[in-house]
Formats: sequence, structure tokens, C-alpha cells
Amino acid sequence: EAAYRYVSTDQRTRISATAFYSAYDNPQFFLQLIPGSLASTIVVNLPEAETYGLELEARTSLTDTLNVFASLGFLETEVTESLVTRPDLVGNRIGKDPEQSATIGFDWTPAALPDLTFNGQASYIGPFFNDFNNLPDQEIGDYALIDLGAAYKFDQLEVRAFVNNAT
Repeated sequence: EAAYRYVSTDQRTRISATAFYSAYDNPQFFLQLIPGSLASTIVVNLPEAETYGLELEARTSLTDTLNVFASLGFLETEVTESLVTRPDLVGNRIGKDPEQSATIGFDWTPAALPDLTFNGQASYIGPFFNDFNNLPDQEIGDYALIDLGAAYKFDQLEVRAFVNNAT
């Protein structure tokens, strides 16, 4: 893993980038003995797999009351060595691992109401396979989520209301 972190001298802006690579020996996964049949699922250890990717994030205070943030994620996964009985898995994605993800959002505290904060974010998750069989009919399509929230501070108590997946 290699990372870069930046914080501006006024502490208002933060930027980070992380690149990573992982090699796995004997990772444990669920395997459908009959591809497409959840009833045939067992736990197996594959001989080898690898993951690598990049995560980027930025956060800044546009004003004293408005903060914005954004992030991007890129992920590649691969079965590099498979079971003798399933050589067809070599080269497949591990599963439940979207190749791309992105988020953009904000936190806003009205100047006239310093104890009240509103926030929201929109997230995108790219398509991914249900498991490492990589069956086209089990690919989970890309989707977006919008989350909204508000919080109010009463002395040492904070009350928060939120809606996850407002769409």
C-alpha cells in the first residue's frame, strides 16, 4: 500500500490518495457447486487471488459553514489460481467487488443556527458479480444512492434524523 496525504496550512482542505495491492494465499469464499444455484453453495479455500486499486478523496471547507467532499474508488480483483475441479475460475473477479465507486456530499451549518447541521451525499456503485463464478445473469447492476440528514445539538446531547437511500 502506498498513500499520499495533504492538509492545507489553514486546515480547510484535505486530499488523500491510496494505491494498494494484495496477494492472497488460500482465501476463503462461498462457491456454488452448480453455478447459479444458491442451494449448492459451500465454503472453499481458493489457492490464490489478488486485488489492487486506487482510492482518492478530497474534503474542503468552502466557507465557515459549508464543507464538501468527494471520493473515487477503483478496484480490480482476480482469481489467479483455482481449484483443480474448477480451472474455469482463473481470471474471474472475486465477486461483490464493484470496479468503480464514487461519492460527493456536503455538511452545512446555517450561520444563524450554529447547533443545526444538514448533510447529504450521493453515491455511485458500479456493477459487480454476486460471486466468482461471474455468471452474467448474476451480475448486480450499477446503482446510485442519495442519503440526507440533519442534526441538532442540545448541550451534550445531539439528535439526528436521516434518510438513507432517499430515492
